[in-house]
Amino acid sequence: MNEERVVLVVGATGVIGRSFIRYAGANTDWSLVGVQRSVNSTVQKIAYCAVDLLDFEATKIALKKYKNITDIVYAGYVHGSAWQSATVANTNLLRHAVQAVEAAGNPLKRVVLLQGMKYYGSNLGPFRTPAKETDARLAGPNFYYDQEDYLVTASQGKSWDWVIFRPHVVCGATAGSPLNIVSMLGAYAVICRELGLPLDFPGTAAAFEAISQATDAQLLAKAISWGIVTPECSRQAFNVTNGDFFRWKNFWPKLAEFFNMKMGVQQPVDLAQVMTAKEAVWNEIVRKHGLNPIAMEKFVYWPFGNYVFSLDWDVMASTTKIRQYGFAECLDTEDMFLNLFRKMQDDKQLPR
Repeated sequence: MNEERVVLVVGATGVIGRSFIRYAGANTDWSLVGVQRSVNSTVQKIAYCAVDLLDFEATKIALKKYKNITDIVYAGYVHGSAWQSATVANTNLLRHAVQAVEAAGNPLKRVVLLQGMKYYGSNLGPFRTPAKETDARLAGPNFYYDQEDYLVTASQGKSWDWVIFRPHVVCGATAGSPLNIVSMLGAYAVICRELGLPLDFPGTAAAFEAISQATDAQLLAKAISWGIVTPECSRQAFNVTNGDFFRWKNFWPKLAEFFNMKMGVQQPVDLAQVMTAKEAVWNEIVRKHGLNPIAMEKFVYWPFGNYVFSLDWDVMASTTKIRQYGFAECLDTEDMFLNLFRKMQDDKQLPR
Protein backbone atom coordinates (compact mmCIF):
# COMPACT_ATOMS: atom_id res chain seq x y z
CA MET A 1 0.00 0.00 0.00
CA ASN A 2 3.01 2.30 -0.19
CA GLU A 3 2.34 3.27 -3.80
CA GLU A 4 2.36 7.06 -3.93
CA ARG A 5 -1.20 8.41 -3.60
CA VAL A 6 -2.85 11.62 -2.54
CA VAL A 7 -6.28 10.83 -1.11
CA LEU A 8 -9.08 13.34 -0.63
CA VAL A 9 -11.29 12.19 2.26
CA VAL A 10 -14.82 13.63 2.18
CA GLY A 11 -16.49 13.40 5.58
CA ALA A 12 -13.12 13.47 7.29
CA THR A 13 -14.40 14.01 10.84
CA GLY A 14 -17.05 11.28 10.79
CA VAL A 15 -16.54 7.76 12.09
CA ILE A 16 -15.56 6.36 8.69
CA GLY A 17 -13.41 9.31 7.65
CA ARG A 18 -11.50 9.53 10.92
CA SER A 19 -10.89 5.79 11.04
CA PHE A 20 -9.60 5.72 7.47
CA ILE A 21 -7.31 8.69 8.14
CA ARG A 22 -5.91 7.00 11.25
CA TYR A 23 -5.35 3.72 9.44
CA ALA A 24 -3.85 5.21 6.28
CA GLY A 25 -1.70 7.58 8.32
CA ALA A 26 -0.23 4.70 10.30
CA ASN A 27 0.08 2.09 7.54
CA THR A 28 0.79 3.92 4.29
CA ASP A 29 2.91 6.74 2.91
CA TRP A 30 -0.10 8.38 1.30
CA SER A 31 -0.76 12.09 1.56
CA LEU A 32 -4.22 12.83 2.93
CA VAL A 33 -6.53 15.82 2.52
CA GLY A 34 -9.61 15.94 4.74
CA VAL A 35 -12.79 17.71 3.65
CA GLN A 36 -15.66 18.63 5.97
CA ARG A 37 -18.26 21.37 6.13
CA SER A 38 -16.59 22.64 9.28
CA VAL A 39 -13.37 21.32 10.77
CA ASN A 40 -12.76 21.81 14.48
CA SER A 41 -10.28 19.01 15.12
CA THR A 42 -7.48 17.12 13.45
CA VAL A 43 -6.96 13.39 13.68
CA GLN A 44 -3.54 13.38 12.06
CA LYS A 45 -1.20 16.09 10.87
CA ILE A 46 -2.87 16.29 7.48
CA ALA A 47 -4.31 19.06 5.37
CA TYR A 48 -7.93 19.91 6.17
CA CYS A 49 -10.26 21.86 3.94
CA ALA A 50 -13.49 23.34 5.34
CA VAL A 51 -16.10 23.82 2.62
CA ASP A 52 -19.79 23.18 2.04
CA LEU A 53 -19.83 20.79 -0.91
CA LEU A 54 -23.40 21.80 -1.72
CA ASP A 55 -21.90 25.12 -2.91
CA PHE A 56 -20.18 24.08 -6.12
CA GLU A 57 -18.45 27.40 -6.80
CA ALA A 58 -17.05 27.48 -3.26
CA THR A 59 -15.97 23.85 -3.63
CA LYS A 60 -14.06 24.57 -6.84
CA ILE A 61 -12.27 27.48 -5.21
CA ALA A 62 -11.45 25.51 -2.06
CA LEU A 63 -10.07 22.48 -3.91
CA LYS A 64 -8.30 24.42 -6.65
CA LYS A 65 -5.04 24.51 -4.70
CA TYR A 66 -4.77 20.71 -4.60
CA LYS A 67 -3.08 19.50 -7.80
CA ASN A 68 -2.00 15.93 -7.10
CA ILE A 69 -5.14 14.16 -5.86
CA THR A 70 -5.20 10.57 -7.10
CA ASP A 71 -8.16 9.20 -5.14
CA ILE A 72 -11.34 10.31 -3.43
CA VAL A 73 -12.76 8.46 -0.42
CA TYR A 74 -16.33 9.69 -0.22
CA ALA A 75 -18.00 9.23 3.18
CA GLY A 76 -20.05 12.42 3.12
CA TYR A 77 -23.69 12.70 4.08
CA VAL A 78 -26.25 15.43 4.57
CA HIS A 79 -29.45 14.92 6.54
CA GLY A 80 -32.80 15.41 4.86
CA SER A 81 -36.22 15.66 6.46
CA ALA A 82 -36.73 12.12 5.17
CA TRP A 83 -34.58 9.46 3.53
CA GLN A 84 -36.19 10.14 0.13
CA SER A 85 -35.81 13.92 0.35
CA ALA A 86 -32.06 13.63 0.84
CA THR A 87 -31.53 12.16 -2.64
CA VAL A 88 -30.72 15.31 -4.60
CA ALA A 89 -28.54 16.90 -1.93
CA ASN A 90 -26.43 13.81 -1.33
CA THR A 91 -25.94 13.16 -5.03
CA ASN A 92 -24.83 16.77 -5.49
CA LEU A 93 -22.30 16.43 -2.67
CA LEU A 94 -20.57 13.60 -4.52
CA ARG A 95 -20.88 15.24 -7.93
CA HIS A 96 -19.42 18.53 -6.73
CA ALA A 97 -16.46 16.83 -5.04
CA VAL A 98 -15.55 14.83 -8.15
CA GLN A 99 -16.09 17.71 -10.58
CA ALA A 100 -14.06 20.13 -8.46
CA VAL A 101 -11.15 17.68 -8.31
CA GLU A 102 -11.35 17.21 -12.08
CA ALA A 103 -11.57 20.96 -12.67
CA ALA A 104 -8.33 21.48 -10.76
CA GLY A 105 -6.51 19.14 -13.17
CA ASN A 106 -5.78 16.40 -10.65
CA PRO A 107 -4.52 12.97 -11.85
CA LEU A 108 -7.59 11.22 -10.44
CA LYS A 109 -7.43 7.40 -10.52
CA ARG A 110 -10.21 6.08 -8.32
CA VAL A 111 -13.29 7.21 -6.40
CA VAL A 112 -14.29 5.06 -3.41
CA LEU A 113 -17.94 5.56 -2.47
CA LEU A 114 -19.36 4.47 0.90
CA GLN A 115 -22.97 3.31 0.85
CA GLY A 116 -24.80 0.92 3.19
CA MET A 117 -27.49 -1.70 3.61
CA LYS A 118 -30.19 0.86 2.83
CA TYR A 119 -29.19 0.13 -0.76
CA TYR A 120 -31.18 -3.09 -0.28
CA GLY A 121 -34.03 -1.44 1.63
CA SER A 122 -32.91 -2.52 5.10
CA ASN A 123 -34.64 0.57 6.51
CA LEU A 124 -37.98 -0.10 4.85
CA GLY A 125 -38.94 -3.55 6.08
CA PRO A 126 -38.08 -7.20 5.59
CA PHE A 127 -35.88 -7.67 2.53
CA ARG A 128 -34.10 -10.47 0.70
CA THR A 129 -31.37 -11.90 2.92
CA PRO A 130 -28.54 -12.42 2.76
CA ALA A 131 -28.36 -9.37 0.51
CA LYS A 132 -26.03 -9.74 -2.46
CA GLU A 133 -24.44 -7.10 -4.63
CA THR A 134 -26.34 -8.52 -7.62
CA ASP A 135 -29.76 -7.96 -6.02
CA ALA A 136 -32.19 -5.87 -8.06
CA ARG A 137 -32.80 -2.28 -7.02
CA LEU A 138 -36.01 -1.32 -5.27
CA ALA A 139 -38.61 1.08 -6.61
CA GLY A 140 -38.60 4.60 -5.25
CA PRO A 141 -35.93 7.25 -4.64
CA ASN A 142 -32.63 6.22 -3.11
CA PHE A 143 -29.61 8.48 -3.31
CA TYR A 144 -27.29 5.47 -3.26
CA TYR A 145 -28.68 4.57 -6.69
CA ASP A 146 -28.27 8.12 -7.96
CA GLN A 147 -24.71 8.36 -6.66
CA GLU A 148 -23.78 5.05 -8.26
CA ASP A 149 -25.37 6.04 -11.57
CA TYR A 150 -23.44 9.30 -11.50
CA LEU A 151 -20.11 7.50 -11.04
CA VAL A 152 -20.89 5.00 -13.81
CA THR A 153 -21.76 7.79 -16.25
CA ALA A 154 -19.15 10.36 -15.22
CA SER A 155 -16.25 7.90 -15.33
CA GLN A 156 -16.89 6.80 -18.90
CA GLY A 157 -13.91 7.67 -21.07
CA LYS A 158 -12.04 9.13 -18.09
CA SER A 159 -8.75 8.16 -16.47
CA TRP A 160 -10.52 7.27 -13.22
CA ASP A 161 -12.83 4.49 -12.08
CA TRP A 162 -14.78 3.70 -8.92
CA VAL A 163 -15.28 1.18 -6.12
CA ILE A 164 -18.30 0.97 -3.81
CA PHE A 165 -18.43 -0.43 -0.26
CA ARG A 166 -21.66 -1.24 1.57
CA PRO A 167 -21.10 -1.64 5.34
CA HIS A 168 -23.77 -1.78 8.02
CA VAL A 169 -23.75 0.00 11.40
CA VAL A 170 -20.17 1.27 11.29
CA CYS A 171 -18.74 1.14 14.81
CA GLY A 172 -15.82 3.13 16.18
CA ALA A 173 -14.54 4.71 19.38
CA THR A 174 -14.81 8.17 17.86
CA ALA A 175 -16.04 11.11 19.91
CA GLY A 176 -18.01 13.84 18.20
CA SER A 177 -19.74 11.49 15.73
CA PRO A 178 -23.23 11.01 17.21
CA LEU A 179 -24.43 8.59 14.49
CA ASN A 180 -22.45 5.85 16.20
CA ILE A 181 -24.14 2.87 17.84
CA VAL A 182 -21.18 2.37 20.20
CA SER A 183 -21.47 5.81 21.80
CA MET A 184 -25.27 5.41 21.86
CA LEU A 185 -25.09 2.07 23.69
CA GLY A 186 -22.45 3.37 26.09
CA ALA A 187 -24.33 6.55 26.93
CA TYR A 188 -27.61 4.67 27.38
CA ALA A 189 -26.00 2.16 29.73
CA VAL A 190 -24.13 4.63 31.94
CA ILE A 191 -27.13 6.98 32.24
CA CYS A 192 -29.35 4.07 33.33
CA ARG A 193 -26.65 2.96 35.76
CA GLU A 194 -26.34 6.46 37.20
CA LEU A 195 -30.09 6.47 37.79
CA GLY A 196 -29.94 3.08 39.51
CA LEU A 197 -31.92 1.38 36.76
CA PRO A 198 -31.39 -2.08 35.24
CA LEU A 199 -30.31 -2.34 31.63
CA ASP A 200 -33.62 -2.68 29.81
CA PHE A 201 -33.61 -3.32 26.07
CA PRO A 202 -35.37 -0.19 24.75
CA GLY A 203 -36.56 -1.70 21.46
CA THR A 204 -39.24 -4.02 20.19
CA ALA A 205 -39.50 -7.72 21.00
CA ALA A 206 -38.94 -8.58 17.34
CA ALA A 207 -35.80 -6.42 17.16
CA PHE A 208 -34.49 -8.16 20.29
CA GLU A 209 -34.74 -11.50 18.43
CA ALA A 210 -33.74 -10.41 14.93
CA ILE A 211 -30.39 -11.24 13.34
CA SER A 212 -28.15 -8.27 12.68
CA GLN A 213 -24.58 -7.42 11.73
CA ALA A 214 -22.07 -4.61 12.12
CA THR A 215 -18.86 -3.27 10.60
CA ASP A 216 -15.86 -2.27 12.67
CA ALA A 217 -14.56 1.11 11.51
CA GLN A 218 -10.94 -0.07 11.43
CA LEU A 219 -11.88 -3.16 9.42
CA LEU A 220 -13.70 -0.88 7.01
CA ALA A 221 -10.64 1.41 6.82
CA LYS A 222 -8.55 -1.59 5.82
CA ALA A 223 -11.10 -2.50 3.16
CA ILE A 224 -11.09 1.04 1.77
CA SER A 225 -7.29 1.07 1.60
CA TRP A 226 -7.36 -2.32 -0.13
CA GLY A 227 -9.98 -1.06 -2.55
CA ILE A 228 -7.92 1.99 -3.51
CA VAL A 229 -4.93 -0.02 -4.74
CA THR A 230 -6.43 -3.31 -5.97
CA PRO A 231 -6.94 -3.20 -9.76
CA GLU A 232 -9.50 -6.02 -9.70
CA CYS A 233 -11.84 -3.83 -7.62
CA SER A 234 -12.43 -1.50 -10.56
CA ARG A 235 -16.13 -0.74 -11.05
CA GLN A 236 -17.21 -3.23 -8.40
CA ALA A 237 -19.50 -2.96 -5.37
CA PHE A 238 -18.80 -4.94 -2.19
CA ASN A 239 -20.72 -5.66 0.98
CA VAL A 240 -18.31 -5.34 3.90
CA THR A 241 -19.14 -6.32 7.48
CA ASN A 242 -17.34 -8.07 10.32
CA GLY A 243 -18.30 -11.34 8.65
CA ASP A 244 -20.55 -12.67 11.42
CA PHE A 245 -24.05 -12.04 12.77
CA PHE A 246 -25.52 -11.37 16.21
CA ARG A 247 -28.80 -11.00 18.07
CA TRP A 248 -29.38 -8.31 20.68
CA LYS A 249 -30.91 -10.90 23.01
CA ASN A 250 -27.58 -12.75 23.09
CA PHE A 251 -25.40 -9.64 23.48
CA TRP A 252 -27.53 -7.71 25.98
CA PRO A 253 -26.49 -9.76 29.06
CA LYS A 254 -22.82 -9.21 28.10
CA LEU A 255 -23.46 -5.47 27.79
CA ALA A 256 -25.05 -5.40 31.25
CA GLU A 257 -22.16 -7.36 32.72
CA PHE A 258 -19.58 -5.05 31.14
CA PHE A 259 -21.12 -2.00 32.78
CA ASN A 260 -21.76 -3.84 36.07
CA MET A 261 -25.53 -3.57 35.76
CA LYS A 262 -28.48 -5.81 36.37
CA MET A 263 -30.06 -7.26 33.27
CA GLY A 264 -33.41 -5.62 32.63
CA VAL A 265 -36.37 -6.50 30.46
CA GLN A 266 -37.37 -5.84 26.88
CA GLN A 267 -39.41 -2.65 26.95
CA PRO A 268 -39.77 -0.19 24.05
CA VAL A 269 -38.76 3.36 24.91
CA ASP A 270 -38.70 6.50 22.78
CA LEU A 271 -35.02 7.26 23.29
CA ALA A 272 -35.27 10.57 21.44
CA GLN A 273 -37.76 11.80 24.02
CA VAL A 274 -36.72 10.04 27.22
CA MET A 275 -32.93 10.16 26.94
CA THR A 276 -32.69 13.67 25.56
CA ALA A 277 -34.30 14.79 28.81
CA LYS A 278 -31.41 13.16 30.71
CA GLU A 279 -28.80 15.68 29.60
CA ALA A 280 -28.25 16.86 33.19
CA VAL A 281 -27.56 13.26 34.21
CA TRP A 282 -24.99 12.93 31.41
CA ASN A 283 -23.33 16.17 32.45
CA GLU A 284 -23.06 14.91 36.03
CA ILE A 285 -21.48 11.66 34.80
CA VAL A 286 -18.93 13.66 32.82
CA ARG A 287 -18.13 15.82 35.85
CA LYS A 288 -18.02 13.03 38.42
CA HIS A 289 -15.76 10.76 36.37
CA GLY A 290 -13.55 13.44 34.86
CA LEU A 291 -14.55 12.60 31.30
CA ASN A 292 -13.79 14.71 28.28
CA PRO A 293 -16.39 17.50 28.26
CA ILE A 294 -18.46 16.32 25.29
CA ALA A 295 -22.01 17.62 25.10
CA MET A 296 -24.55 14.80 24.93
CA GLU A 297 -25.90 16.00 21.59
CA LYS A 298 -22.38 15.73 20.17
CA PHE A 299 -21.87 12.28 21.65
CA VAL A 300 -25.10 10.52 20.73
CA TYR A 301 -28.05 11.06 18.37
CA TRP A 302 -30.92 9.35 20.17
CA PRO A 303 -33.28 9.07 17.15
CA PHE A 304 -30.63 6.80 15.63
CA GLY A 305 -31.12 4.51 18.62
CA ASN A 306 -34.85 4.44 17.96
CA TYR A 307 -34.12 3.36 14.40
CA VAL A 308 -31.65 0.63 15.36
CA PHE A 309 -33.90 -0.86 18.03
CA SER A 310 -37.01 -0.87 15.85
CA LEU A 311 -35.64 -3.09 13.07
CA ASP A 312 -38.01 -6.01 13.49
CA TRP A 313 -36.45 -8.00 10.67
CA ASP A 314 -33.13 -9.66 9.90
CA VAL A 315 -30.38 -7.49 8.44
CA MET A 316 -27.91 -9.81 6.76
CA ALA A 317 -25.54 -9.26 3.85
CA SER A 318 -23.38 -11.79 2.06
CA THR A 319 -19.67 -10.97 2.16
CA THR A 320 -18.69 -13.80 -0.17
CA LYS A 321 -17.85 -11.48 -3.06
CA ILE A 322 -15.32 -9.35 -1.19
CA ARG A 323 -13.60 -12.50 0.10
CA GLN A 324 -13.45 -13.91 -3.41
CA TYR A 325 -11.73 -10.72 -4.54
CA GLY A 326 -9.10 -11.08 -1.84
CA PHE A 327 -10.21 -9.17 1.28
CA ALA A 328 -10.61 -11.71 4.08
CA GLU A 329 -10.50 -9.58 7.27
CA CYS A 330 -13.11 -10.53 9.88
CA LEU A 331 -13.78 -10.28 13.62
CA ASP A 332 -16.31 -11.20 16.28
CA THR A 333 -18.90 -8.44 16.61
CA GLU A 334 -19.66 -8.97 20.30
CA ASP A 335 -15.93 -8.77 21.06
CA MET A 336 -15.73 -5.65 18.92
CA PHE A 337 -18.39 -3.86 20.96
CA LEU A 338 -16.66 -4.64 24.26
CA ASN A 339 -13.23 -3.65 22.94
CA LEU A 340 -14.60 -0.34 21.68
CA PHE A 341 -16.20 0.37 25.06
CA ARG A 342 -12.80 -0.27 26.70
CA LYS A 343 -11.19 2.12 24.22
CA MET A 344 -13.77 4.80 25.00
CA GLN A 345 -13.12 4.31 28.71
CA ASP A 346 -9.37 4.62 28.16
CA ASP A 347 -9.99 7.80 26.15
CA LYS A 348 -12.17 9.29 28.92
CA GLN A 349 -15.31 9.22 26.81
CA LEU A 350 -17.14 6.74 29.03
CA PRO A 351 -16.77 5.96 32.76
CA ARG A 352 -15.58 2.60 34.01
